[in-house]
Amino acid sequence: MRKLCCFLLFSIILFSCSNSERFTSSGFELQNESGKVLIAVSKNGLVTVRDQVVGAIKVNGTIYNTSGGLLATLTSTNILIDKEGDKIIEVDEEGTISDGPGIIMQWNDEGEFLDKNFKTGMQMVPVDEDSFQTASCILAIYLAF
Repeated sequence: MRKLCCFLLFSIILFSCSNSERFTSSGFELQNESGKVLIAVSKNGLVTVRDQVVGAIKVNGTIYNTSGGLLATLTSTNILIDKEGDKIIEVDEEGTISDGPGIIMQWNDEGEFLDKNFKTGMQMVPVDEDSFQTASCILAIYLAF
């Protein structure tokens, strides 16, 4: 019985830890080819577009507007859904955006955002592979609104 309780407790802790941190940000900017900052995400999750705070991300995978209204959530199956629960896009842990069978957009090692292997002119500075998924979700929301 004691082993079963320990196993259950360990499983609950492992499950809650793996689901609680969907987004990471060490602080990054998404810049165009000339170095102009288009979108910035601070270490504490504030999202800025053209020097104006427009929302926030939470480590649990949610994105909010400045009024605190829910915009989107990244599910445990890497589906970004809107506040009504409708699918926006699939975004895997590496930030690759796909429509299921095919890759639409992805990041390269230099932090450049690619559209089917062609440069889009957008780059993450500084490059943080752990934040690629977060950046892709922010871009998807930004482009949707």
